[in-house]
Amino acid sequence: MKYYSVAVPVPVYRLFDYSFPEKIQPGSRVRVQFGNTEKIGYVIEELKTGASVEDPREITQIIDPEPLINKSLIKLGKKLSEYYISPLGEIMKSILPVSVKLPSRKLKERPCILPTKSDFILSNEQESVLKAIKKRLKKGEAGEVLIHGATASGKTEIYMHIAQSLIDSGFQMLILVPEIAITAQIVRRFEERFGTRSIAIWHSRMTPVRRGQTINRLRSGDADILIGTRSSVFAPFNKLGAIVIDEEHDQTYKEENPPYYDARTVAGFRSEIEKALLILSTATPRMESMHRARQGEIELLEIKEKISGTAATQIEVVDMREERRGFFFSRRLLSSMEETLDRRAQIILLINRRGYAPFVICKNCGENIKCHNCSAGLVYHQSRNLLLCHSCGRETAPPSNCPECSGKIFRYSGAGTQRVISALGKIFPDEKVLRLDSDQVAESGADEIYNKFTSGKYSIMVGTKLVAKGWDFPNVELVGVINAEMGLMYPDFRAPERLYDLLVQISGRAGRGNRPGRMVLQSMNPTHYAIRELLSGEYMSFYNKEISIREEAGFPPFSRLVKITASRTSRATAFKRLKLVSDKLSEIDGVFLMGPVESGGFSRRGKSYHLIVKDTLGKGKVRLAELATEGRLRGLRIDIDPEEMI
Repeated sequence: MKYYSVAVPVPVYRLFDYSFPEKIQPGSRVRVQFGNTEKIGYVIEELKTGASVEDPREITQIIDPEPLINKSLIKLGKKLSEYYISPLGEIMKSILPVSVKLPSRKLKERPCILPTKSDFILSNEQESVLKAIKKRLKKGEAGEVLIHGATASGKTEIYMHIAQSLIDSGFQMLILVPEIAITAQIVRRFEERFGTRSIAIWHSRMTPVRRGQTINRLRSGDADILIGTRSSVFAPFNKLGAIVIDEEHDQTYKEENPPYYDARTVAGFRSEIEKALLILSTATPRMESMHRARQGEIELLEIKEKISGTAATQIEVVDMREERRGFFFSRRLLSSMEETLDRRAQIILLINRRGYAPFVICKNCGENIKCHNCSAGLVYHQSRNLLLCHSCGRETAPPSNCPECSGKIFRYSGAGTQRVISALGKIFPDEKVLRLDSDQVAESGADEIYNKFTSGKYSIMVGTKLVAKGWDFPNVELVGVINAEMGLMYPDFRAPERLYDLLVQISGRAGRGNRPGRMVLQSMNPTHYAIRELLSGEYMSFYNKEISIREEAGFPPFSRLVKITASRTSRATAFKRLKLVSDKLSEIDGVFLMGPVESGGFSRRGKSYHLIVKDTLGKGKVRLAELATEGRLRGLRIDIDPEEMI
């Protein structure tokens, strides 16, 4: 009889011993009896010295005839279990879901596209970036590089040249994209260059059998390039040479459910383990990434010019305090829309609808009311007639005077895509308007929406932040931002960074064809530094301002955050459980606690409450790991490096 250490996906920080008469390779999924139920576990290793318990239960079934998880992925799983303070079984379930099945018959293939040669001539900047990356690949250097390239600067073309270089050397490539909605665009470009046989796709909506087929193609080396969303970072490769994270600033790379992994962090660990080059790419690098580049930890490569040769998008800011109250469109935006439609060019309108509750804005200066403790935007709760900080928990009565300018008149925000589309129908009754948001993508599919708009049947597209993703609409000349200041009111220290990212990205949707693009940005707070630095066109000006604020406040990259949440329970019980944890952390050097406080999200089963741990020296996380192994965190959700503070 042989003995094996098995990771079972249960919220327990340990492995379990099982027996089996035959040899089982590590990485195989097996069916085991666990308590009174059957579960699928993951063989981590064979126990050469025997089981740690007397007479362990026997494995009831081997699911995989050969392991689908290789040694590198097991090593990655262990690393992630330690980093995210998450049971190894839960991590292994993310790496290879229990539902994945290998196909028993040949599945229908996508229409065959043969590879074609490109006559595209790289710019000098593109050539310089490509040369630096090829130099690393030739030397077999892993590590990380950051491509800071302007929107429409041809980053995808660089990816294709890197892919060709890797394929020629016998390696494979993973390209991570933030949204399933835009996967089809980049896949189409790669298939036209490399043919369908070389390309594999990975996303959350794949069937278990289709995912199994993709795993087979990658393991056998049949597929050279995998293009996928967040979970594709766990895909097994035969010989991985490089990982590209496109739009690395995008927060959708963070998983919102246990084990709350961040695909960018996972890719970093995987790059180290498999000696693959990690390439971060975006027009708006995260503060953390640029800080590491400035510290010399990663190589910075820059592309400043658009490949089309057209000038950067012209941006005009409209002070909405001087416009008609309660009307979505300024006079300048309306006149720009009329001019654009007369030329039969297209328009994108962005509704910056972020958050779920009203924010209080001073009508005089445009500032939203902020928390005195942590500077996050305060949220108005009408039922209690108070302002609540969902970041640190501070409560305050609505002010009678604005703390910035002493103004006495306030307004409460609110605008949505449906209301804007309805207003457009009255102003431009002869123009067809298309909606693009997550609900519409789920209903119609991204491909259908993309084809409808590029066909020219629709003149105007209205959407939320999804419209700012990497869409390529060559006939769009004008972008209008309806309510830019909404991004600043979200109660999170990252709000200015996210607003800046959003505005840069949405500006890049205009002028991708032969004619220059324009953007009309409406705001009640036009002098905010995120908008001011956008007009300067210099990312580093924004970075320098924002990083100084972060350093003074002790937020990332100058600390690590942990969010601990108690959900589906009463306020008293939640606070009691969270206080037990905070008491264990409060005396640790370099640890600062925020909360407990009611969370922003709500569940039909009850409210949630959370505690934010700001850890500047790393000692708090070490103590949390100890508490987890002692069983003190059972029933609490632990989110390492959270993207959301509420």
